[in-house]
This record gives sequence, C-alpha cells and structure tokens, in this order.
Amino acid sequence: MQYEYFSTDKDRFSLHDCTATTVKLTDGKLIFYLPNGFFCEHSSNAWCNTGEAEIEFAINSIRDVTLDLFVESEGRTFRNAYTAEHLIEKINNKEWELENQPAHSRDFGRE
Repeated sequence: MQYEYFSTDKDRFSLHDCTATTVKLTDGKLIFYLPNGFFCEHSSNAWCNTGEAEIEFAINSIRDVTLDLFVESEGRTFRNAYTAEHLIEKINNKEWELENQPAHSRDFGRE
C-alpha cells in the first residue's frame, strides 16, 4: 500500500488516541494498520492526521514483544501482560482493537 507520509523520526509523530485494527508479522517487522491514521508534525508545528496508515516496528524476535494491558476495576487499574502472538490473534479476529494511550496517564495496582 502506498502512503502519502513516510518518516523514521519518532519525535515527529504521535500514536496518542490512534487505534490499530489489524496486525501483521512479516520479515522481522511487526506492522500495525491504523484505518484512521496517526498524527504527525509538519514544519509549521501543526499536528495533522495522516489518514489511513501503517506503523512498522523492526524486531529481532517475536519473543521480544510483549503487551501490557491496563484494566480499570473498582477505582483501581490493573496491568495484565500478554504475548505478541496473543495480541495479534485477538486484534486480527476483531476481538480487540489496540488504542495507544501515554504510559504516564495511567497508574496501575496489583492483581
């Protein structure tokens, strides 16, 4: 798929409030498909949405990838750890969507 924007400068884009609905693992890359895109900074310092997008992460091994899922219950937040395989299966089966939220916006308790 051809996209209008391409960047490897992680300081010029934000995944905050962006949702991945499909995930692929291919050729040492973990690829998240974001139908509503993500936010990128242009030279004017204005943040705009890219529209439909993919985010690629180069990985050495699928074992290097983990997901911490934060769940709120009874006024507390709990963290559950999942494998990348579990994440990919759940997202691609449309059981989950992955929305990025900044880590500093969450506190977590113990299960």
